[in-house]
Amino acid sequence: MRRSGFASSGPNGLFTDAIGIEAVQWKGQSSNVFYGHPHDLMQINGMSRMKLNRRYCWSGMNGGLECGKVFLRQRLSFVEYPNKKFWGMWIAGANIQGDSGSPVWDEKTEKAVGILSGGKDGPKKKCVPKRQIENEPNWCPLTLVTPLLPFADKSYPIGAMQSLGVGLVRGL
Repeated sequence: MRRSGFASSGPNGLFTDAIGIEAVQWKGQSSNVFYGHPHDLMQINGMSRMKLNRRYCWSGMNGGLECGKVFLRQRLSFVEYPNKKFWGMWIAGANIQGDSGSPVWDEKTEKAVGILSGGKDGPKKKCVPKRQIENEPNWCPLTLVTPLLPFADKSYPIGAMQSLGVGLVRGL
């Protein structure tokens, strides 16, 4: 998985970040994700909406398995794309630069909820190079996630799944 750009704008001119959920070969696609070790796979059991104050996990190629609790829902944009506004969820948990596009899931239900989009400084810890060496990927204490589905009873965010042309089924 990887971040491939932004989907076209939806309600209120908002975009969806981290829309890329692609595998180079069909044989590489599955509903399993790596979590912490390259030989360990976990079955993803469908999708659910992200919620505040809930604990979620993600697994990136550089950072491995991490988990944390959502503390903020925010409309924002990246510095390099100031005109591309989107909704994201901030989690108190670490990520490593280069893990964008990693799957994010609900720890209890093992359902997919989002795609890792980025990180930023926290109130007590700042982003630092992983090994304190220049040109190394940054480690950040706060993680940004793009939700797969709109928030309950809302038309936003567009949601990564809808931007890929996947329709919603009532009751999710």
